[in-house]
Amino acid sequence: MVFDGATDLIDMGDILDFDKDEPFSISAWVKATLGATQAIVTKEENGGDFEGYNFILDAAGALTFFLVHDIAPADYIAVFSSEKVVDEVWAHVMVTYDGSITAAGVLLYKDGLNLTENTISDTLTDTTVNAAPLNIGARDNRLG
Repeated sequence: MVFDGATDLIDMGDILDFDKDEPFSISAWVKATLGATQAIVTKEENGGDFEGYNFILDAAGALTFFLVHDIAPADYIAVFSSEKVVDEVWAHVMVTYDGSITAAGVLLYKDGLNLTENTISDTLTDTTVNAAPLNIGARDNRLG
């Protein structure tokens, strides 16, 4: 399926809840069109505290991962990669989380290589479980 970032998503329903102390991995093949943030796999509440998780590409092509209880005040883990995904080139991307409740427990990969991570936030203390759908290609059913 081609995700155009404006009208496409796959809503998987309320599955794959992972709490802050549970290890998990997410991987996907992506061919990015840089210039706008693009969701890879997300499961987050729409609005409010945005509880859940997001695996996205930022507008410049950096892989970014959020594991959130509440955005404000900061109660979340977030990291992004120094290395970028290349525009219009297929890449296998992956995030792993070891359940340590720390940003150091997050690893980002592109084409099998561990990327250098930069920490945005490392303050997660509460649950990340929610009733939102797991989405492929969109964040919390927001398109565009």
